[in-house]
Parts: sequence; C-alpha cells; structure tokens
Amino acid sequence: MRISHRQFVWQQQPLNWRWIIRHYKLFNTPSIVAICEQRTGLTIHEIYLIGMAFLGIFSQRTLTAQQMNIEIPGLDQVQIDLFLRLTSLGRAELSNRLRVEHSLDENFFYPYSSLREFPLIRISHRGRNEIACPIPTLLFWRITSGLYYALRDERGFPTAFGQSFQRYVGEVLRKRMTNEAMVVLDEAEYQVGKLRKDTVDWIIQQGDQAALFVECKTKRFTWASKAGLTDLTALEQDITKACRCCGSGLPNNWRLPRGPIPQSGIRR
Repeated sequence: MRISHRQFVWQQQPLNWRWIIRHYKLFNTPSIVAICEQRTGLTIHEIYLIGMAFLGIFSQRTLTAQQMNIEIPGLDQVQIDLFLRLTSLGRAELSNRLRVEHSLDENFFYPYSSLREFPLIRISHRGRNEIACPIPTLLFWRITSGLYYALRDERGFPTAFGQSFQRYVGEVLRKRMTNEAMVVLDEAEYQVGKLRKDTVDWIIQQGDQAALFVECKTKRFTWASKAGLTDLTALEQDITKACRCCGSGLPNNWRLPRGPIPQSGIRR
C-alpha cells in the first residue's frame, strides 16, 4: 500500500488550476485567513499570489534573486520575505536536515523529506543572495495541500477548516446533482429532551424513497503511517483515530426522534 502513497501523488496532483482553486476555496475563509495571518503574517490570498508568481518564475529557470523587482500591485519585499520564511531554508540547514532524514534500510525510498516543507533553498551564488527551486511541484504542493500542515496546530483551525470543508462538499454536491428528483439538504438542528443536536452535514434525498447521509471529515493519515513497513504502530493509531472520527456523528443520528428527519420529510 505504501508505494501508492509515494507514486500516485505525482500522477494525481501535478501543477494544475483545479487543485489551486479547490484549496483556495477551502482556505480562503475569514476565520482561516485570520489564523493564517497570525501564524505567517500573510493572508491566504497573498500566499497564493506570491506562490503562483514564484511558480511562474521557476517554470522558466531554477534560480532567482532574493531581492526582487516587484511589479505586482499590493505586494512588497516584506511580504516576499514572510513567504520565504514559510517555504525556504538556507542550503546548509536544509542539507543537515536531509542527512538526518536519509535512511539506508527498508525505508530508503519512503522517509519524509524537509524539501516538502521547504521547497525553496536560499543560496549565495556568485556573490548574490538567490533562491533555488529544484522541484517546482513541491512548491505547488506546499501552497495547496501542504498549507494544512502549517496551520493544523493553530488554535481554532481544526474547527474552521472542518466548517469550510463541509461548505465545500455541499457546494460540490449541489453542482453535481443534476437529477431533478434529488435534492441536497443542509445540516439542521433538533432536540433530544432539552439538548440541542445537529443532524448529519448533508442529506441527498430522492423524494420519499431514499436518503443518503453525508458526514464530512478532514482527518488525514500521518506520513509515518503511510510510509511505515516493519513498525505499524503509527498506522494502527491513525486507523483508530479515523474510526473514532467517522463514528462520532453516528450517535446523533441514532438519537433522531421518531418521525420526519429535520431536513427531510422522510420518516425514521
């Protein structure tokens, strides 16, 4: 299984506009923008604007000056430096990290690489301070799916990201459900005695015949669980967490009162 995690990502997630739009919509909410500004000093829009500018540069060459001639309205060198703080390391520091991460055992092809977190390398070349990007795809991943890992430990981010993902799923469902006999219903409140409860995140209903319950979860497997071969402790821990997360919405649904489901006319 682990070879799929190493190889498929290069086939499924090359630099493309769909991946950029998807993650921009997920991250660019007021609550996540506030968390991102506190963590990085940049808004989501600024991170994407600078990141795409660098990707444009590195699609043509591998080196660029650290002090840039900026012609993009709303950007200055201060913001560029904040972006580099998030995505770059000096050559010597990065080399030391990569030596520590290097493995000569069964994990030779699978260890985590700091290039995923710091795809840009600060170097001195011919007396000039420059930025190198040996693998532009890693920079693309850093500002899309990789931004999650920069923010995941910040206070309030798990809740804010979960809410954003739930809204995104609902938007996709409504765009894709073209059958007029089917409707997409939002989450709704209901009471169990004096307690307020929420139903599942979304319900896809087909008349009074059927209803599909959709619960949105954002838990991800760690690198250790995807790459481990002999020690499966991390994989077992991640599976346990995922099962708990997936099952967390079931109690509320089993407690639904007899009669019509809140969002729907279907009776339980």
